[in-house]
Amino acid sequence: MLPGSGDAPLGAHADAADLTRPGRAGAVADTRAEIAPRRAHGAEYGYVGHVLRPVADGT
Repeated sequence: MLPGSGDAPLGAHADAADLTRPGRAGAVADTRAEIAPRRAHGAEYGYVGHVLRPVADGT
């Protein structure tokens, strides 16, 4: 995400989520709860996000 882009990518995914799928409404609510403090206080902290994914072959 580019500096100053706010929560657009994560928020856009939350907006587009199919809330009729089992567990999805709760997951989106939790996601929005994570977005809210960043939106309210983002300028006060140096937020860094990391996305980790498993290595397919274990190396």
